[in-house]
Amino acid sequence: MPLLLKDMTFTHEGNKTSLDGLVNFEKMHMLAQTMRTIRFCRSRHLVLEPPSPKSEGEVKSYISCLRVVDNQRVLTSMSQKLEPRRS
Repeated sequence: MPLLLKDMTFTHEGNKTSLDGLVNFEKMHMLAQTMRTIRFCRSRHLVLEPPSPKSEGEVKSYISCLRVVDNQRVLTSMSQKLEPRRS
């Protein structure tokens, strides 16, 4: 909810309400979209269930399959593949 209120604030303060004497319908559209999102979120009941507990065997299996990469060159290469440098 705080992020939606932040969106509303930035939309309101960052855009003029009228342009050349005309209503800024783009601003109104953005505010209305955020209001629809707020109404949607408030109409749903949030149910947070804790994750199902894992057995000791499942945890050991998961840990044994982890691959540790501690080579800086390999890590840099992997990083650049995911997020290429901008020139």
